[in-house]
Amino acid sequence: MDINELTNELLRVLLKYRSLLICIKGSPDPDVIGSSYALSVICGKLGITYRISCAMRPSLPQNKAIIKNLNIPIYFEESVEDVRKYDAYAILDFQSAQINGISGIIPCAIHIDHHDPIEENIDIDYKQVIVEAGSVSTFFALVFKELNQNKMKFDKQALINVSTALLYGIQVDTDSYKHATHLDLEALNYISNYSDKKIIECITEIPLPGYVLRLIVRALKNKTEYKSWLIAGIGFIDESERDSIAIIADNFVEKFNCSLAVVFAIIEKKKPYGLKLDASFRTEDENINLNKLIHIISDSGGGRKFKGAYQVNLDYFAASPDKDLLWELVESTTVAKLKKIRDEAQLSKIKGFYSKIIYRAGKIFKSQ
Repeated sequence: MDINELTNELLRVLLKYRSLLICIKGSPDPDVIGSSYALSVICGKLGITYRISCAMRPSLPQNKAIIKNLNIPIYFEESVEDVRKYDAYAILDFQSAQINGISGIIPCAIHIDHHDPIEENIDIDYKQVIVEAGSVSTFFALVFKELNQNKMKFDKQALINVSTALLYGIQVDTDSYKHATHLDLEALNYISNYSDKKIIECITEIPLPGYVLRLIVRALKNKTEYKSWLIAGIGFIDESERDSIAIIADNFVEKFNCSLAVVFAIIEKKKPYGLKLDASFRTEDENINLNKLIHIISDSGGGRKFKGAYQVNLDYFAASPDKDLLWELVESTTVAKLKKIRDEAQLSKIKGFYSKIIYRAGKIFKSQ
C-alpha cells in the first residue's frame, strides 16, 4: 500500500469541496468514531467546513467516554437538516456508501472501509477498501503519519487526541491486538508515541454495564451447540442495547471451545417504531469466510476476517399482539437456518482457504 499516493489523492479530493458531511452509519463504535474524528481534523486543517453526524447514540459507556474525554464533535441527530448546504458526504467503516436522505442529493466524496467490498451503483470520488487492515483507524493513523512528517504539521493536542482515538479504534477492532495485521502494527508503532495512555487505560477499565451482564446470562440459558457452532438468541432488546449482541458473541468465542459464535436478538426501534432481527458472528478460525456465509442468509450485512453481522427487517410484525409467540417463531427459524448453514459451511470454509492461497500467490507473483 503506497500511503504517500493514497494520502495525496485524499487531499486532492478533499480540496475539491468547501464543506463535508461526515456520516456515521449505524451504531457508533470506536473505529468509526476515531476515523471520523481524524477525517474532521484533516478537514479543519485544510479550511474545509465539516459536520460529523450520527443517527444513533452510543450505548456502551466506553464509547461515550472516548467521545467525552476527547471532545469529539459528533452531532447525534435522526436526520440532517438542509443536506444541500454541504458540498458532499463521507462515510467510513461501512460496506455500503448508500445513505437514505443523503445519497443522490449530494455526491459521495469519500468511502473508506476494511470489510470485503460489495457492488453498488454509486459514484464516489475517493474509494478505498483496505481489507489488509484490521480497522479504518489504521488507515488514518498511517495518513496522519504521512501528513505530519511530510505535508502538514498538527498542533500537539490535536495529535494527542487523534492518536488516542485511533489507537482505541484499532485496539477494539483487532480484539486487543490479537488479530492485528502488519499494517495495524505499523500504525500503532507511530500513534503510540502520541496517544494518551491514561485515557485509554481509564476507558478499558470501565466495567460492562448491568444490562450487558443480564443479557449474557440470558444468552447462556438459551444457547444451542451444533457441530462446533454456538448459537444464542437473547430475545427483544432496545436499540440502545444493540452493541451487547457483539459483546456477547465476543465473550462466547473467547470462553467456549467453538469455531463460530452467533448471537441474535430482535431490536425494538423507537423512531419510527419497528423491529429488526440483528445477528453478530465471531470466529477464531481464519479459514471461515464470514462474508460469504452471511450473504447466504441476507444481503443486509456482511463480514470480514473473524467478525460479521446481518440484519433482517421485521417491521411488518411490529403490531403482533403476542411478543412471546413472535420471538419463539424468530428464534426457532433463526436457529434452524443457522444449523442448515452449518451443514453447508464446509464449502464456504474451503472457498475461504483457497481464496487466501490465491491472494498470497498473487502477491508473490507481483513481487517477481
